[in-house]
Amino acid sequence: MKEDFNCISVNGNMFSMDMLRRISDLDTGLEGTEPTSYATGENRRSLDSLIGTKWTLALHYWGRLGKQARDGGERSKSRGWIRRLFDECMDIDLGTSTFSTSEGLPDIWREWRGTLWHVVGMDAPLDVRSDAVGSKRVSPHALAQGQLNRSDKHIWGVVSNGLSLRLLRSSNRPSFYEHVEFDLELIFEESHYQDFRLLFLLLHQSRWPKSVREEEDCFLDIWYSASSEAGVSALDELRNCVRSSAECLGSGLVRRAAGNRKLRDRLRDDESTAGELQGELMWLVYRMIFIFVCEDKGVLPLSVIPEDGDEVEMQKARGRYLEAYSTSRRREKLLSTRPDEHSDAYEELKVVMRSLYSGENRLALPGLGSELFSPETTPTTDQGRIGNRDFLRAMKKLCYFRREGNLHKVHWRSLKEEELGSIYESLLEYQAHVDLERGSFELRIGEGNERHSSGSHYTPSELVQHLVESTVEPVLEEVVSTASKATSDEEDEVRRQAKIDAILNLKICDPACGSGHFLVAAVNRIAVELARTDTGEDHPGYGVIQKWKRVVASRCIYGVDLNPLAVGLCKVSIWMNTVGGEQPLSFLDAHIK
Repeated sequence: MKEDFNCISVNGNMFSMDMLRRISDLDTGLEGTEPTSYATGENRRSLDSLIGTKWTLALHYWGRLGKQARDGGERSKSRGWIRRLFDECMDIDLGTSTFSTSEGLPDIWREWRGTLWHVVGMDAPLDVRSDAVGSKRVSPHALAQGQLNRSDKHIWGVVSNGLSLRLLRSSNRPSFYEHVEFDLELIFEESHYQDFRLLFLLLHQSRWPKSVREEEDCFLDIWYSASSEAGVSALDELRNCVRSSAECLGSGLVRRAAGNRKLRDRLRDDESTAGELQGELMWLVYRMIFIFVCEDKGVLPLSVIPEDGDEVEMQKARGRYLEAYSTSRRREKLLSTRPDEHSDAYEELKVVMRSLYSGENRLALPGLGSELFSPETTPTTDQGRIGNRDFLRAMKKLCYFRREGNLHKVHWRSLKEEELGSIYESLLEYQAHVDLERGSFELRIGEGNERHSSGSHYTPSELVQHLVESTVEPVLEEVVSTASKATSDEEDEVRRQAKIDAILNLKICDPACGSGHFLVAAVNRIAVELARTDTGEDHPGYGVIQKWKRVVASRCIYGVDLNPLAVGLCKVSIWMNTVGGEQPLSFLDAHIK
């Protein structure tokens, strides 16, 4: 099975990583992946041969034009490199038609077949305003995205500085940002052929609209819709992954061979022990998911050296974690590892979990605190033994699923925070059933389950968006308007700061927050408003929004819930959405209870 892409990142819901993999694999069940649709003959071999030829060309032009543009930083050279890349390798002749914007903003570099392409010099970051862009009023990304959102003729677009390239799509939702980004420099400098293959298959000229007025969906439109529809199915599969993994872990604990005698005695003598074990297993599975996501996003182990830290020791600690304790090294070998009867895999995880609660400099792990990693929430599973056979099987169940007979990998790096809530809600319907003779632990749907007894219900994304639009947005408009009127005679900087202060004085509370779906959406919407106020851009860059998310989470967001696991997951969801590992989970303890 192929590994994840190395030079591609997904922001938002444009295409799931699973959809990108299906495109790259030319999945026959996906419309638009037929070799004939690329006008290259009638079979896959001819298409693969063409991509190989284009790859050789692309490497040549990177060496001849791309590196020259990088070293010189000139906009014209950067545009020359992108033009040649798409002309020679994607059969796209971008022509000479520019697109005029309004309000004195720079023109969009090219309009091509109903799409907008904006390319700037390699010295211009895509999310930063600078003279290199041609205007300090707007960043390259904001310029292109803003024009797409305002236009009724353009749906798709591209923004690039020659080093990175983003595929954009128009959106009418103010807090909704989505794009697929290709690190062109990394692709060609380190020869990542698989990433180039996807670049070709996704952005070849046959994928785009044929004209501005074309009413029929192009392949990008078809794949966009298919990715959204597949998201529901993938979420169901992820729920099954979590349930199956919990069952494997539970069975590993209750088996006679595991030697957890005290646990088996308690299960035999007290019926409530099964429910308690189920609760601890949910904590354990979510800890594993948290670690998977943070490792795959590069948050763990720490890469930022503390002010009083030693760079050499930090690198040693990172190496120690990656070589001996990371779950990623185990996950990479799940399909080829033959488990033995030892229990070192689970013991390694215990070390990591304890370290994430209190911190461990020798492994470059931060102390996150919070109930998610507190030993008080999982006394039984922390003391128990799970053999490698059961533990690695549980890890495999959590990381892979089958669809139509094919094995698919869960892409933890692209896990959305709201998906945690959906998984959490669905698992509340299950009750634990333990068979000590067989050494099995099963989760079955039953009456009187925790979902109904605790009143826990998951709020769908569409309803959450409506709630944000009907509750948060009117309040934002009111406080911004009030601050603007109160400082109407002041200088621009004073007015800007007054608006920021007014927004940050807001307090948003969810009295039944569950796993935080609404609060995460509220953080996103408020952060977008702050980023707009801060930059003066209607469509500020992702990095600016992310900076304000951290501030909003610590200043404006509050929530309570009856279920301790929901409280823990709410903190995790907000943490994953806002920070990069530099703050502990406990920074939300006073806000989420």
